[in-house]
Amino acid sequence: MENLYLQRNKAKAWNRAQRAQYQANAEFQLASESDFKILLNRWGIESATNAGISPDEAYREMDDRTQVILNPLGEFATYQRVNAVSKSVNLGKLDYTYRQASAQTGGTISMSGQTGVITDAVEYKNAGTVIPVIDHGVKRDWREMLTFGADGFDTMVDDNREAGLVVLRTANKYLWSGDAKIKSPDGRVWLGLKADPSIVQATTTIDLADVATSAANIVNEIKTKRDVLRIDNNCSQAIDLAVSREIMSHWEVTPYAVGDKAFGSVLDYVKGMNGIASVYEDPQLNGGKQFLMAYINMDGLHAVTGQAVSSYMDQRTKHNDPFIMVKWMAQGFIAKSTYAGQKCALYCKSA
Repeated sequence: MENLYLQRNKAKAWNRAQRAQYQANAEFQLASESDFKILLNRWGIESATNAGISPDEAYREMDDRTQVILNPLGEFATYQRVNAVSKSVNLGKLDYTYRQASAQTGGTISMSGQTGVITDAVEYKNAGTVIPVIDHGVKRDWREMLTFGADGFDTMVDDNREAGLVVLRTANKYLWSGDAKIKSPDGRVWLGLKADPSIVQATTTIDLADVATSAANIVNEIKTKRDVLRIDNNCSQAIDLAVSREIMSHWEVTPYAVGDKAFGSVLDYVKGMNGIASVYEDPQLNGGKQFLMAYINMDGLHAVTGQAVSSYMDQRTKHNDPFIMVKWMAQGFIAKSTYAGQKCALYCKSA
């Protein structure tokens, strides 16, 4: 049996070897390929021909770029517009409320001015929305992170990007589809642009992306829905029109007048309609029978934000604690209407 002295010497030798290997690995991460031979000799590690490098064999060229998932153009087109005119509130506020003022009536006409004066006063009522918390986390095992780091590969770059997209997509989905289960203490809910009663819910029977639908019918359908806001509801501010990618693709190449391109495309004609400020595409709209009309400002459709997107790393107290990153925000959405029920946002879908 080896004595204690020899055992200790062996342990020290192993520790020195491990330390040498650790130092070599650390420098390998920062060194260029031309320095490998020098480093191997310096730390007394024997090199082997064609030993291969991680994560692939030596004969492969490893691209330093990662190919990520392709996302639809304009994925957050409406959300970005709504978020840009957000109302900031204290994070402790779970419910956002605004006042709706009535009109007054009772004016009189006479020659003498001696008739009884009818008096009136503005009445008020409240409407509002809920402000939920939206969050997402990333978790990596501690040794998994070290494994990636040993190859100079920072997976947190990809994790951070995708986690941010998850939070934005969750908020975007909530903007469009809402959630009846998420309620404020006063019972307020947001059912989304596609279902909330504060949005005019309209239908159409024609396909705005179908080659069989005439340009005149397309323009007339948009005009009819615009008039619901501008004439029926007296919405006099500029309207943004969101359409599906299929509609945009069809409108931009379809001439308004067949055989006479001097009239421009259907898209040109729609953009030129009175009250239409912009026409843009949003992937949340599909096919030829979905579009959104709204004026996006503090008097119409806008976001209510208690906390903008924030991220932090969870505290690690032990060497083997996992790496956890949290991204979160507190945000709701509202489409304001008047005391008389006039709405300045319209969502159209298939009848």
